[in-house]
Amino acid sequence: MLDLVSAFRLNDKVSNGSIHQYSWRNGFYVKLNPYQTVQEQRSEINRQLFFVDKNKVDESDVVEKNELIEWVYGKDIQSRVIKDDGNKALDTPKKKFYSTHVLSLSMKKETYEQEGVREHLSNKVWEVYKTPEKIEQEFFKNDGVLSFVKKANERKMEYYERFAYLKEYLHSEYRRNTLQVAVDFWNREWDDLLEVVADYGVDKTYVSFYLDFDDHGTFKDKDIYEWEREWYNVQKLFPSNEFNRVVEGKVMGIPLLDYTLNSKKPFFKEQTRMGGISQYLTFDEVDFQLRLMQYLDVAGNNSLKISYEGEAKNTRDSIDEITPGITYVYKRGQDKSIEYYDNNGRIKWEDIDVINVKNVLAVSWFKSKTIKNRKSLELELRQNIFGLSPNYNLHWLETDSKEISRPFKGESLLEQFYRQGSQVIYDYIYKGDKRNVGKYLRSITVPLLERKISKFHASKQMKDKLNAVEFYHFVLAVRKSVDIEGGCSEVEKILEKDFASREDSSEFKLESEEEFYYYAGQLAYYLVSLSKSKNKDYSMLENVIRASNASQVKTALRTLFETYQHRISIHHQKFKGIFSRVLAYGIDDKKRMTENYKEALIVGTMVNNIFWHGTKKEGETDSE
Repeated sequence: MLDLVSAFRLNDKVSNGSIHQYSWRNGFYVKLNPYQTVQEQRSEINRQLFFVDKNKVDESDVVEKNELIEWVYGKDIQSRVIKDDGNKALDTPKKKFYSTHVLSLSMKKETYEQEGVREHLSNKVWEVYKTPEKIEQEFFKNDGVLSFVKKANERKMEYYERFAYLKEYLHSEYRRNTLQVAVDFWNREWDDLLEVVADYGVDKTYVSFYLDFDDHGTFKDKDIYEWEREWYNVQKLFPSNEFNRVVEGKVMGIPLLDYTLNSKKPFFKEQTRMGGISQYLTFDEVDFQLRLMQYLDVAGNNSLKISYEGEAKNTRDSIDEITPGITYVYKRGQDKSIEYYDNNGRIKWEDIDVINVKNVLAVSWFKSKTIKNRKSLELELRQNIFGLSPNYNLHWLETDSKEISRPFKGESLLEQFYRQGSQVIYDYIYKGDKRNVGKYLRSITVPLLERKISKFHASKQMKDKLNAVEFYHFVLAVRKSVDIEGGCSEVEKILEKDFASREDSSEFKLESEEEFYYYAGQLAYYLVSLSKSKNKDYSMLENVIRASNASQVKTALRTLFETYQHRISIHHQKFKGIFSRVLAYGIDDKKRMTENYKEALIVGTMVNNIFWHGTKKEGETDSE
């Protein structure tokens, strides 16, 4: 099946933009030289401006001023807020100012004419936008882009490390000097700018000025407009920073739901999120998604044919005549959406690669099983991942938000992952499209394991233990079956090595960071199991599971050892060997734990424990 993102990326008009497919604001646009006064430029002003009506550039200007329009088009992309009714660059008073930095000035004509506007902009907007410390405060907030880092001081360190390039730019002399020129220009030339607004402006339309710094240097091969857009994008592109995370070293978030980034008014309904869209995306991918929406907004009520070669064109062909490709029907209106039809034939219900769900954790109360058809696969997906009853027939492409929410009964994390992955899972089960399901399952494995692990360790009910174990075994099996290489995950390799060497641990050594975390989990579980408490619960392991780096894991292990060391025989060579090697392992103690590391750590607490292998029951010691 055609991937929506890939298809549009191939199409130059969408991925690189075009003045003809751009959603211009109505009004007039002016290019200005910040190193000259407005009066010095006034005689040439007609050559440096153009008009937009009904969101289209005047046809005569397109011909006569094409170079100017292309220049302003590029600067406007780098300057405008994501949506005119919100998403300011920083938390500044009023929403009348529609630029994300001080290099451009875009407001409605009436706003320019209000008393005290210049003073307001100077004190509340320009001074804020040009101060790097004000911008950086957004990174340090609990709900900022680094929300996945829970402690404020660690969030600052994460910013300094992950966004070092932005920090260098924000504090650079290049930025400070350039923005000061811009602010000085606006303040000094304000009265003359108002004359230009009065001469050319039309009520209830926009007046947009752009300062030209093209001949005044760059910073690391990027111009000032690109850099100013960079920090805005990092802070504002994701619709909710609550779900941000690091995947394979990159900060990723959930896709845009609409221009305003307001999740209550979704731009894309979940059933229309094709392939690569319905999962965690990078900044660049979300930025591309935004441009895709703008392209479709301009396209209007048309069918759009997207072929495998990436050709996009308006068409009125019937569905049956479009081969190969997909037709997307874009509907404008209050509830904007894309309705699509694909002409790919459905695969047979039984046509599936056999999936072997093995007992890789070697827990005595789990039985391996084989999934042989798609009906069984779908039931397993519903139950093991989302906890849905086999009798609850929630369609993967359901659009009614209330219907989607009903079976989850307040389980917001499960509902969120369902909404994100329903299209991917639908494509996998009904169309045999394996390309995105592995990536999606990897993205949800750890957060759902963390949710389920508390019941695994705290509950004495076998169903609660099975809930976590069945989930992990199932996800691991599907991930392996859809992997292009067909190989084992790092955690599965560690499990195989562990069980193969348990009879002889004299040569034990750690060979990877994943192994460090895996055996740290085993140690933590073993130490807690020595407690004489009748009600051993999840809180006893929480400091280990919730750790964010190796230093915190080692500290938690030392604390557990100090608590339970009196229960460990001095002759317990296996424990002493593994414990000492884990604490002494050469790992960057401050390096943030990746998803792979966290998975290995949690699995270590769930697996058939190495220290109880072939010995007494849990809770007994050599002295008992």
